Amino acid sequence: MPERNSWAVGSTERPLITTEDARLAVSALLTPGTSAVSARNGIRVGPGDPGKVHQSTPTATGSVIVEAFQGAIRATRGLGSYLATLDSPKTLDILAVPADPANDRYDLVLAQQSDEFYLDTATKFDVRISRGKASATPRDPIPSGSDDYFTLARVRVTAGATAVTDAMIDDLRPGRLVAAGGILPVRDANERDAIAAPYPGQFVIRLDNGVLYRYDSALGWLEYLGSSLPRGLVGEVKRGSPDNVTAHVVLESVTVKVVAGRKYRVEWNANYAATALGPPNSSGWIRHASGNSITTNSTALRSFNLLVNPGTYQPLQVSNTYTATTTETRTFGVTATANSTGTPTLLLEGGGDRRALVVEDIGTGP
Repeated sequence: MPERNSWAVGSTERPLITTEDARLAVSALLTPGTSAVSARNGIRVGPGDPGKVHQSTPTATGSVIVEAFQGAIRATRGLGSYLATLDSPKTLDILAVPADPANDRYDLVLAQQSDEFYLDTATKFDVRISRGKASATPRDPIPSGSDDYFTLARVRVTAGATAVTDAMIDDLRPGRLVAAGGILPVRDANERDAIAAPYPGQFVIRLDNGVLYRYDSALGWLEYLGSSLPRGLVGEVKRGSPDNVTAHVVLESVTVKVVAGRKYRVEWNANYAATALGPPNSSGWIRHASGNSITTNSTALRSFNLLVNPGTYQPLQVSNTYTATTTETRTFGVTATANSTGTPTLLLEGGGDRRALVVEDIGTGP
């Protein structure tokens, strides 16, 4: 019947939880798979690079190392998922079977669960090698034993090889695995789009571009916090003290990290006056430079005039946009001067509410 025993019920005389019931209960806590009662195959997220297969270090030998990991392997001969653990790195000797002198072969590194209940010869989890045959046109071998496995890597054993290097290893690990409802990390758009049955409202984050996506059953994967959307304030500085400007000087500046291809709005707000009536009027510039500081000679993002009004402070708001060409640390700032004679003195009021320089990420749109 379709109803399964709940977790956890039973009695000392008549236990009701089977191993399949246990697998189903655990699966309910994991990222959904292709149906409402299955979980995704995958490697649990964690520090380091779980499940990675790589050459021995510091010197390549005939062996590879498999990094520790935990994962879920969906049962093909029943329901639910096996939770598998490799609790420390494991060394596999690829060249225990030497390379063919003339032809390449492909070996696979598997994470395989066998189960005597389904007539396997043993019940165990095994990270092992499935060896291929040397050929002028090598192919992946068909693994023997249980069908409950996922592939971690392909090792292309080249003709005459005496050591296995990272250049010979293809990373074939399944995607990552998180708790049900969690944000699922995916390597790129291809892995995101390969999710067999995404559910409405599912979130994934692409590791190649840092973009968060939400799944809509009608519209597919939509950027939620993505490359084209604004990310808000990235830098701000407020000036607490006033300035009396008679020469060209650097006023406030702020250093931020900018990302290639993204657009930033730089805005300066201030109250200003002068000690006497112009002209000529005072001048100001929004400037920028790579690194942690600017000078009065740094590249101008915008220039502006300050029309003097002696003794009476008046508000000023100037802004411009900057599109980053590289990902780097960049400083934005304001410089100002009175006029060529240094008089009248330009007065800039202090106070955080009356003087601020802000840098805002506004996305990648026009």
